[in-house]
Amino acid sequence: MILNHLNVKAPFLVLGRVGLDLYADPPGSKIIDATHFVADLGGSAGNIAVALAKAGADVGMISGVSSDPVGARTLHKLREYGVDTRHIIQAAHGYSNTLAITESINAPEIALYRNQAADLQIDDAQIDAIDWSNIGTLVITGSALGASPSREATLLALDLAKQHGVTTIFDLDYRAAAWPSPECARAQYQLACELSDLVVGNDDEIAVCSDTKGATVLEKRGAEGSILHTSPKPMVFGTLKVDALKPFGAGDAFLGTLLATLAMGRDWPTAIERGSAAAAYVVSTIGCASAIPTPDQLDAFMLNHGAR
Repeated sequence: MILNHLNVKAPFLVLGRVGLDLYADPPGSKIIDATHFVADLGGSAGNIAVALAKAGADVGMISGVSSDPVGARTLHKLREYGVDTRHIIQAAHGYSNTLAITESINAPEIALYRNQAADLQIDDAQIDAIDWSNIGTLVITGSALGASPSREATLLALDLAKQHGVTTIFDLDYRAAAWPSPECARAQYQLACELSDLVVGNDDEIAVCSDTKGATVLEKRGAEGSILHTSPKPMVFGTLKVDALKPFGAGDAFLGTLLATLAMGRDWPTAIERGSAAAAYVVSTIGCASAIPTPDQLDAFMLNHGAR
């Protein structure tokens, strides 16, 4: 079976964006009407790392943060959650943490500030400093491919991971606005796909990759569940039905929880079921990283929603 080559195990290393989220408050407020804003850790890679840590996995991050109190806070929050930050650089002055300002409502407006992004300043020297013999699984997010030097560093990380027998996971995390053209994105995504054991994304993101041959593909379908494209036929999974307060954060909780479950020796159906439940939990709750459930919270949530 095509899944046999996927040896997902800890320690995990997650590469990509981590930043600051500000949520309009009170919950349900539009940004324009908010009287306060509530801070949370954010960024796709940061959220995946937190999900892994909350699930009990040994996890570190490769990223960059700003050399200011916002960057210091980001590192502090990651460490509070149990994420190893030794491979995160504080970028030179003039580079900023990503900032997302958003709403906890359906179809929210999101203001994303990512000019001179600190997380895109990771370079080959950071990657060369990694002891790959101590890493079980590398997770990279597509936003890290958006610009140099992060683009080259990300591809180097994938290449070195493969050379050392580390399982490679590619969360596509495609944002069209971050690229000069779809063709530019497709060229870089294809290089990363060729070095990945598992590719994860929705159908629009998967379409950015011209060829995922050699990788297992896990297709996220939001409220419709997910499809694991295995041979000889795909495995289709549903999800729990909840009243969503917001659409984002679900995919990060899904992937982090799924991978942590696999690393514990559980099977794919169980891992996807728990990942899907974590996604449902997050969209029905305020926040992003802070909203990702612990195992006990997830067990109670699944029980209350009729899952096993």
